[in-house]
Amino acid sequence: PIKINSIIAGRYQVIEYLGSAAFSRAVQCLDLQTNRMVCMKIIKNDKDFMDQSLDEIKLLRLINANAESMDEKHCLSLIDYMYHKEHLIIVTELLRDNLYEFSKFNR
Repeated sequence: PIKINSIIAGRYQVIEYLGSAAFSRAVQCLDLQTNRMVCMKIIKNDKDFMDQSLDEIKLLRLINANAESMDEKHCLSLIDYMYHKEHLIIVTELLRDNLYEFSKFNR
């Protein structure tokens, strides 16, 4: 398990747990190189989940490489990816609450 305040890949300090989905968990991290908050998506150790996540990385890399501005494309910005302790990890920009969370507090 990922622990709060642990350092991953010598670069990302885990700040807080954000949530989980069918095949991943998300944590908020401080990027120690840029001093910016990022989202770290930790993929569960399963071949099918790994394959799907590798496709996600390929698509994000392609979009990121061919877009002048990610905001213009309305697409998530890929920062980094790695394999750490038998888990694929995808690091992206940190976004705000999802629509479900937003709607709970704005009724």
